[in-house]
Amino acid sequence: LGILYVRGQGIEQSYEKAATWFRRAADQGVAAAQFNIAVMYEFGNGLLEDDARAHLWFTIAAQQGYTRANERRTLLALRMSEAQLARAEEMSLRLRSAQ
Repeated sequence: LGILYVRGQGIEQSYEKAATWFRRAADQGVAAAQFNIAVMYEFGNGLLEDDARAHLWFTIAAQQGYTRANERRTLLALRMSEAQLARAEEMSLRLRSAQ
């Protein structure tokens, strides 16, 4: 459903609604949805642009074996500041400790 909202296929295009559906699937462990949430954070489509959160979601998707997520995370990290990378790592540690 998220893809349909992104593309506006058969429904009105809405990044915000797409983000809602991707997040629901991402929270259930769907790696493709985790990847899509990361992309939305990276470019600010439907969500506030946030490279640290994008990095976090790329990491989560990569840990699920989603190869493209690892590639995108690596490219994103090249343009992130040390503070942004530290924030992404902090979020990742908090997430792991909550599990």
